[in-house]
Amino acid sequence: MGVDRAILVEGLGESPEPLWVAKVLHKIMTRERISLAMLGRSASDTDDSQTGPMLAALANWPQATFASKIEWTFPENKASSAGTPGQTPGSTQGDPPSRVQIKVSRPVEDGKVETMILSLPAVITCDLRLNQPRTVRLQDVMKSQHKKLETINASSLLGIPPGTITQHTRTLCISDPPSRRLSPVTVSSVSELITKLKADGILP
Repeated sequence: MGVDRAILVEGLGESPEPLWVAKVLHKIMTRERISLAMLGRSASDTDDSQTGPMLAALANWPQATFASKIEWTFPENKASSAGTPGQTPGSTQGDPPSRVQIKVSRPVEDGKVETMILSLPAVITCDLRLNQPRTVRLQDVMKSQHKKLETINASSLLGIPPGTITQHTRTLCISDPPSRRLSPVTVSSVSELITKLKADGILP
C-alpha cells in the first residue's frame, strides 16, 4: 500500500476545529468520489476524537471508531486483511462499493472486543493496533518527492468568503489534577495488612 496523490488544505488556522476539518474532508470525499474514509483515532494535540464521527454525520455514512482490525468481506464470502496490498474494496475484486462489507473489530471496556459489520460507503477511525509501522526505504522517500501534491484553500473549497473560518470554542486553561497526599502506614504483619486493605475497601 502506498500514496500516489496528496492534497494539502491551507487556510484552516494553526489549530483547526474538528467541525471545519470534517467539512473540508466531506467536500474532498464528494469531489474525489471516495467510498471509504480512514482517519486517525484522535488528534495528537487535542485528543478530541470528533472529526471522524462528524464526518460520518455530514456524509450520512455508517461509522466505526477505534478500529483495531479490519477485514473486507466480498460477495464470494472471501475475507482479506486491511493490510493486504491490492485488495481494496470496489476495485480489484470488481464489485461496486455498495456490495462490499467491512468487518471491524474495536476494543471496548474490560479488555473486550466488539465486532461489527459496515457497508460501504463508510467512515473508520483507526487505533494504533490496526497495523504495525514499517520502515520506509530511502528509494521510496526519493520517489515521494515526485508525487503529485495538490494545494487548495479551505475557504474556496467550502465556497465561503475568506476569513469566515473562525473558532467556535476556545481553551480556557490546561491544569494538572490535584496532588494526592498519602500518609504512609506501617503494619507489623501480613494479616494486619490484609485487614487494613479490607477496611479501606481495596480487598473484598
